[in-house]
Amino acid sequence: MMSNNSLSRNKTVLAVVLAVLAVPFFSCCVCAPMVAIFIPSELAEADRMWMDGRKTEAVEIYSDKVESGIGVSNEIILERLVTYYFEQGDKERAKQYRRIAIENGTELALSPNSLHEAYEREKKAYEAAEKRQIAQEEKEKQEAIQKAQENKQTLAEKNKSDLERANDFWAEGKRGEAVRIYSVEITRRNSEEIPEAFERPIIYYHDLGDWDQAKKFVRVVGQTKLRLKFDSQQIQDFYDRESEAYRLEKEAFAKAEQAKMEQQADLERENARAALKSRLDGFSAKLNDLEVKLVESVSVQRLPVSGEVYEAKITVNNLWHVRPYQIRLQDAQTLWGIWAQIASPANPDSARIEIFDLKGNAVGGSRAFAGSLVWVQEK
Repeated sequence: MMSNNSLSRNKTVLAVVLAVLAVPFFSCCVCAPMVAIFIPSELAEADRMWMDGRKTEAVEIYSDKVESGIGVSNEIILERLVTYYFEQGDKERAKQYRRIAIENGTELALSPNSLHEAYEREKKAYEAAEKRQIAQEEKEKQEAIQKAQENKQTLAEKNKSDLERANDFWAEGKRGEAVRIYSVEITRRNSEEIPEAFERPIIYYHDLGDWDQAKKFVRVVGQTKLRLKFDSQQIQDFYDRESEAYRLEKEAFAKAEQAKMEQQADLERENARAALKSRLDGFSAKLNDLEVKLVESVSVQRLPVSGEVYEAKITVNNLWHVRPYQIRLQDAQTLWGIWAQIASPANPDSARIEIFDLKGNAVGGSRAFAGSLVWVQEK
């Protein structure tokens, strides 16, 4: 058997539902605002329940609103939830709603004093924990920045120390050890920052008479913007001679590559012209074989789209205009079918046609989506 309180609430909900359903039918008349005035909101209903002493029913509505996120900033709802569960002896639920209020910055005025003091203690603890969290995140951020800076500095110092060590070896006469370090440094550093790392290997291998290695480093220099000057005229002459030879070699290679590219382009153009001519000749021959009387002239082109899409531009004579629509449509479909067999038998829809009259007016052809979708003017 249903209690009077529950019956009253269900009647209220039913009235709300009926009123809401009725609104669309009155939305165009002055009655709609009046209907809305008399629809009690759930919160207003919960407030009346609370004032009438029906706290358990009110709390159900309040809890739903908080869980849906609507009531997390409403101090009255949260105060009543905390008070209710505190009075019921449910400390965990009371603490849960105090926590929600604290996390959303909602100030609560609670009584008795023991409840208010518990709320204040929890709020202070939360604020302290939040400050610690912010401080910890800031600390970790600063530590990450400092570590990145230290790593960058460490790498810079290592690079610098390697180069300094190589320079020390060179000054001490340990030129082989120096050149081994220079050989690595020139792959990691800007050439303009360390010209000596490019210059000294040439000196070293030239003095040893290892011409191949000396030439190798001259070529390495030739790939940079450096222009080296040597104290030894003999080494300078060697460097200038090999640099010029390498420059001429690069120019010759570039010219050969350019010629190769141009030759390839010419070949591709010639193949494209041959492909067009082959299709045009085949189409014209087929039309002649079938003794097609409508066609005055034909030209073909490859469309600038992905894949091989060939289009035939067909000029028809005035006989076209006196033929009925359905006959012209069949003529256009037949012309497309002949062209598709020649232009793109493996992929017929890649074959397109355009049909013009003797005045250059478009009177039919393939649609953009597919070559087989042929149209002609109806009139």
